[in-house]
Amino acid sequence: MSESVASEILKLAKVTRQPEEDEQSFLARVVRAANEVFNKDKNDETWETISEPTQNWINECVTALASKDKPPLPPLPGLEAIKTEGSQEEATPGATKKAKTAAAKPKKSAKSGNGHTKIAKARGPKGKFSPAHKIKMLGENPYRDGTKGAVWWGKYKNGMTVQAAIDAGVPRAQVRFDLKKKHISLAS
Repeated sequence: MSESVASEILKLAKVTRQPEEDEQSFLARVVRAANEVFNKDKNDETWETISEPTQNWINECVTALASKDKPPLPPLPGLEAIKTEGSQEEATPGATKKAKTAAAKPKKSAKSGNGHTKIAKARGPKGKFSPAHKIKMLGENPYRDGTKGAVWWGKYKNGMTVQAAIDAGVPRAQVRFDLKKKHISLAS
């Protein structure tokens, strides 16, 4: 592997460890920042560019963060080889006021309407669902005639696999959208 999981995820999330920040808080911040990057990318292009060990680590962390019993997050492989913010800054006298303020005030997480932090579901190597899952249509065509959504909806068949729908021309992002909007459901 050319790049460690830690260097790959930290480059993607653009997060550095703050002075006096414990490991679990730092890892949670890294996962949330990476999650924001993936949520901005609607087609999973960014997700598919990262290595499988990094994808697996993110999935383990997202599952742990979403769990009700809040188990500890798994360690970030390769982190010990990377310098953290503050290790050099503490030795440098006269650090800027902006850097000190940023260290003192951690960024706020995105909150949902009920005050809980948003956590995405774990993703598989190519999306949030397996290509082997079977599609169940939950009603009539929800799209206006003549739209791309209506064309893609016409390609769905009850009982077909996600992979069959994608092979028929339905974009993965559309399957994800229809699943989110509860136009379809998936079964193993």
